Amino acid sequence: ELYVFMKYEMGAYPVNWLTWKNEFGNFKKDRFRQCHDDILIFSKSPEFYFDNSKVQIEKVTAKSKGLNKSGRTTKIATSVITDFCLTTIAKERIKKEDGHNIRWQKPKELLHRLFSPFVVEGDLIIDPFMGSGTSMEVARELGCDGIGIEYDLEPFLLAKKRLFG
Repeated sequence: ELYVFMKYEMGAYPVNWLTWKNEFGNFKKDRFRQCHDDILIFSKSPEFYFDNSKVQIEKVTAKSKGLNKSGRTTKIATSVITDFCLTTIAKERIKKEDGHNIRWQKPKELLHRLFSPFVVEGDLIIDPFMGSGTSMEVARELGCDGIGIEYDLEPFLLAKKRLFG
């Protein structure tokens, strides 16, 4: 297994801890299903960029009389993300050579939400658990550089092929 240890002296400052609720995931029949991922976001310094206009979602009470005194129709997204899912049959899914889905793949929409408020073009995004490379694909779409690290050879080779042909 690959373990990552980050501490302040190394220049890794914790910024956000998010939870993405995914309807599909590994589970055992003798316990609650594990259908979420914890996502940790770090910055290289205690001062970081965050543009909250890039993570606005529809306000649930926007159309409610008496509950939306501000009149705003959007709000900043919360750290618990439940509004999209990557199903086992989604076109976006990356498949291994044997036809099975890559485990733990994240939807591009999720990664756009995670990265967009923190980066400007030319920034560097590091994903120490890159998998099949979706995070590096999104980094490229945002005009950012990316460093992806993956311990498992099969998804690493798929990411390499996906990103570099």
